[in-house]
Amino acid sequence: MLEIAAKLGADVPFFLLGGTALGLGRGTEIYAIPEVRRQWMVVTHPCVHVNTARAYAMLDPDMLEEKGKENAQRAALTESVEQDRIYSFCAGLLAPQAGLTGSELVNDFEPVVFATYPQIARLKKQLMRLGATPALLSGSGSAVYGLCDSRQRAEKIARGLRARFPEYGVWVVRTVGASESLRMQGE
Repeated sequence: MLEIAAKLGADVPFFLLGGTALGLGRGTEIYAIPEVRRQWMVVTHPCVHVNTARAYAMLDPDMLEEKGKENAQRAALTESVEQDRIYSFCAGLLAPQAGLTGSELVNDFEPVVFATYPQIARLKKQLMRLGATPALLSGSGSAVYGLCDSRQRAEKIARGLRARFPEYGVWVVRTVGASESLRMQGE
């Protein structure tokens, strides 16, 4: 099923697994990692379309080659949960006491997408100004999301975004764990 899913789209294999996972390469190499706590977030769509194939083509080939080496090293880390630095990173990122600013998170598409679509870069900055920590481009875009420490903060940030960008789609959402995901699929 994973092979068929990969032919439908690079992100589709993830949805067969559900839960918390790390996707490498084009997103077809999926590694389940232990779940982290549920998280409130704001997702916003700036009403522009980013062509994923074009975004990939704009990435620096040397950077991608180096990232490929890093990804191979990361994949080897997932073999032992007790020493899994990926899990530690994810758990630390979404832990309320972590105090991360978002500079620890990277989306390689941001420089190329933001250069072509400055309104998406402005949207990320606005999310962070309003209190989302961190905020990131989702995949190759054009949606941007920001993590929030509570539903109340997420709703406040969403109101601020809707006031500033009334033409954009803005949603307050919460991540779900694997057990919730499976339960919803059965409904």
